[in-house]
Amino acid sequence: MRLVVFSLVFLLAGCTAWRPVPRASVGGPTSGPETVRLLLLDGRQLYIKKASTVGDSLIGRVENARVAFALTDIRRVDTQQPSAGKTRTATGVASGAAVGVGIAAALLALVALAAASLLDGIYGGS
Repeated sequence: MRLVVFSLVFLLAGCTAWRPVPRASVGGPTSGPETVRLLLLDGRQLYIKKASTVGDSLIGRVENARVAFALTDIRRVDTQQPSAGKTRTATGVASGAAVGVGIAAALLALVALAAASLLDGIYGGS
């Protein structure tokens, strides 16, 4: 059961990747995704919730505090987007784990049947 839960969590987490948003799309008055990742010119990296651009600034929330950054201070804005490669990898790992569990269960059943047959032959069965 734990393997199934782990596989599902891994599968769901592996389906997105941080990708840069073109600079032109940051400058317009738009509401962004739930969370964006900012890389500022001074090297800081921040995760901003409920980000949107207003005029020449990007505003949003960091740990429930309102923040604003001048667009000229932002080197890059990334959003989480679907990643086909990660999804394929996660699906392959989850499928492989399920097949592995199935093979292990089948081998265990065969060993149990062989042991029962051997004991039946030794002790004469009932």
